Amino acid sequence: MRHAAIDGHADTIERYLANPAGFFGSGREGHLDSARLRETGQNVQVMAVYTPPDRTGDAAHRYALDFIRAYEALLDAEENRALDPPWQRILGKADLDRACRPGGFGFVLFLEGASPLRGSLADLDRFFALGVRGLTITHNHDNEAARGCFAEGPGAGLTAFGRELVSDLEARGMVIDLAHANAATIRDTLAIARGPVIDSHTGLRAFHGASPSNLRARALSDDEARAIAATGGVVCIDFLPDHLKGLRKPDRRVGLDDLAEVIAHAVEVAGIDGVGLGSDWDGFGGDPVEGLEDASCLPSVVAALDAVGFPDDAVAKILGGNLRRVLGSVLP
Repeated sequence: MRHAAIDGHADTIERYLANPAGFFGSGREGHLDSARLRETGQNVQVMAVYTPPDRTGDAAHRYALDFIRAYEALLDAEENRALDPPWQRILGKADLDRACRPGGFGFVLFLEGASPLRGSLADLDRFFALGVRGLTITHNHDNEAARGCFAEGPGAGLTAFGRELVSDLEARGMVIDLAHANAATIRDTLAIARGPVIDSHTGLRAFHGASPSNLRARALSDDEARAIAATGGVVCIDFLPDHLKGLRKPDRRVGLDDLAEVIAHAVEVAGIDGVGLGSDWDGFGGDPVEGLEDASCLPSVVAALDAVGFPDDAVAKILGGNLRRVLGSVLP
């Protein structure tokens, strides 16, 4: 890879809860594993701790702790220690800088949804101590902090706890992530945040005029993308075909040219400093983007950006430079 590469979101750890060492195997299951990331030279991967909607309160807390234990087992595995260099925990800016050097590799851990916090800032302290450095405030469903993008009923955003949470995330040096948030949660968060905010994996509503309501709700409007970028933040375009171009005819697959078109529109509304990549690898099934079947295809994304005329410095920002700037400004 000719530039440092950072991916804003993957759900891969969930596949290795029972066997963390499998991440270093040669089976090439799913979208992502150690070998495929290192083949492309990708430096940094944000790994999500996802909690399903049927886990709330103490059950959500325990589930997230089990998730993090699997993540720790992966990093401490003999297979990782045998790599040169091994995958590193990114806990602060110095770790990020090391990982972004040529030949460097590291993971950043995000909670996806505030459910594991059980409405308690003391739990946020605990997860910070365990290495969590970002929080996606909601998934599609509601939690103690805010409403998700699929929530039914009045369009309420952040709760009282959610407003405290936004301020405390910034105070601790944790990234605020608005993926899966509804419009009111996005609005409320941006009114409180004093530093950069990201959306780690999203599509854009401009490409969803005829899409079902759930796909429209999951995508950012141009105004939302512009507002996130105005914080100094980044809108990360994901690789889920339905998020990129909505539902299509059976004979029409989404291709790399479609991905490049969505990225170009994101740059038009959010600026070249406000756009990145957040694959959502291992967070979706079905046919992937044609030509972008798994993490080994990242060089094809670079080629697609080159093909539509992005200059090299712009490609560097989209590929990872913008996320590196945000992470470097937020992390301890």
